[in-house]
Amino acid sequence: MESRRWTAGLLLIVTFALGLSLGFIVHSQLFTSGDGRRPPGGPGGPNIGSDGLIPPPLRERINEELDLTPEQREEFDRIFEDHRRQTMVLRRDIIQPQQQTLTDSLRARIDRLLSPDQMRRFRAFRQSYRQDQFRGPPRGRPGGPPGRFGE
Repeated sequence: MESRRWTAGLLLIVTFALGLSLGFIVHSQLFTSGDGRRPPGGPGGPNIGSDGLIPPPLRERINEELDLTPEQREEFDRIFEDHRRQTMVLRRDIIQPQQQTLTDSLRARIDRLLSPDQMRRFRAFRQSYRQDQFRGPPRGRPGGPPGRFGE
């Protein structure tokens, strides 16, 4: 009985880790430009339509391939807009609270691990690290420190 519980718990953790990894990989492939930075033009880059739903070339291809009527095009756009809204609600109401719970748990575990002096230094390090992330040109760009492979 006890080993089944451990197996189920381990399976749950592995499944969560794989899902998290897959989500990160998909996000980095779809919403960043190879160097980890978001491409110009918004969250999805320059190909996302002005309404943020379907890239214009894809929208035109769908319209041509399916020979959509103007009414169908409008409904198609409404369907995608509805999906976008539902996804935003999912992120806001389910994913973000769970992520906050995980972050709070992480902080509590670190608080228990470190001595008061180490905790003070850790907070200073974290603040300095955050400031460094947003300071200066990105790595590998003119005027910035070299990136990978001396780029």
